[in-house]
Amino acid sequence: METRFTDDEEGLLEQAFRLRESQTEEQRAIMPLLTQAFRDHIRQIVAWLEHREEIPVCRMGFRKLLSEPLGCAQTVCDFLELNLNVEAMARAVDISLYRNRCS
Repeated sequence: METRFTDDEEGLLEQAFRLRESQTEEQRAIMPLLTQAFRDHIRQIVAWLEHREEIPVCRMGFRKLLSEPLGCAQTVCDFLELNLNVEAMARAVDISLYRNRCS
């Protein structure tokens, strides 16, 4: 069975991957607690934002950003209502830096 992660979890896992070589055993042991706290915090933020019409939000998934950088860059430009260099923005996405690839 394939393990699937939410975009938020993938971002957290990517950060953990970068730090794991310098982590102690004790730090690795508390990772499940930190992961759950992170999930809870994200849920609270999303729920709060859903009731704040005066705060525009552009939600974008981590996987989508990696797989469709040009489209995501255009989405950001449209959201901001700015004429930015979409191609340059898309080139800034370097998938080789994404070590925790989950299909």
